[in-house]
Amino acid sequence: MKRILVSTLLCTSLLAAAQTQTTHTVKLVDTQLQDVLNVLEDMDIYIHRFDVSQFLDATYHVEVYVEEYKNNQKTGKVHHFDLGKNIRSLDEISEEHRDAFRETYQIPAGKKEWDNIKEISIYIRKEERTDTTAAIRISSPDVGMQGFPFTLYPADGKKFISYHTRPFAARAVQTADEMKIPSCCTVRYGRNRERLSSVSVVKTR
Repeated sequence: MKRILVSTLLCTSLLAAAQTQTTHTVKLVDTQLQDVLNVLEDMDIYIHRFDVSQFLDATYHVEVYVEEYKNNQKTGKVHHFDLGKNIRSLDEISEEHRDAFRETYQIPAGKKEWDNIKEISIYIRKEERTDTTAAIRISSPDVGMQGFPFTLYPADGKKFISYHTRPFAARAVQTADEMKIPSCCTVRYGRNRERLSSVSVVKTR
């Protein structure tokens, strides 16, 4: 009797294990933004986007400066991008085009102003035709894009060119009539050369 009981318990245990056994499937899911960024960076394309909407508490003239450094020293070479006012008014637009602007920027009836600059993006990519040239682009949605090419140099005396980008840590800026914000993006080539972009805002009213 004891032998039969042990056999019964063993069969019951094996049957329960077989019933709880499941299969596992790998499912295809939608591509995420981080996947796209990883691929772009592998292709030497870097994107940094910045929210500047807090400056919409007043009307500022927004300009972006890209300064070149070599061996941690300024070279004196500066590239300038004028994005215009962060808040614009229909008073600046010719009367024949005001209705189109009101519709495009969804300006409510009785209002004249709209938020013009809320975000700024910086794109950096290596040129496809050559390994020694890259391009930087400064962009703001519905405002425009400006850019220029620049030369890449081998890092630390090596034969190959290696560089990467990184944004600075965001820090609060004391409100003033004129503010220069060196907090956007640095492009580094080893320890030898870098370019720094900064945003300058000047209050117009």
